Amino acid sequence: MDIHKLKETDHDRYLKEYYDWCRWVPDYDWYDSLPSIDPVGVFSDMPARDWEDLLETMMYEFNPYTELGDYLTGLCDDLASRLRQAYEDETSEERFIEHCEANEVTFEETEDEVQD
Repeated sequence: MDIHKLKETDHDRYLKEYYDWCRWVPDYDWYDSLPSIDPVGVFSDMPARDWEDLLETMMYEFNPYTELGDYLTGLCDDLASRLRQAYEDETSEERFIEHCEANEVTFEETEDEVQD
């Protein structure tokens, strides 16, 4: 029995087995063709073949891995800039002086350390 007959005769089994199989073959496309989506709005007057071509083009141009990678890269860049700013703030001269004053740290100079 091929996958198309299984879909027609036992839809629940088809969904389970086809899903399990596709999970192990990640590059396999679930659809032999695009699902039927009728054009609406500004596309409602578009000829059916042009509409299908547009959907196909959009489907093949969309890459979820690229989209996800771009999103994660943006998050990482934001995190890196926040960490860099926090590090610069924590290691700044002002923060050092505040820390010394809050903890009553004092420094004494000796003659050996002072050189003119």
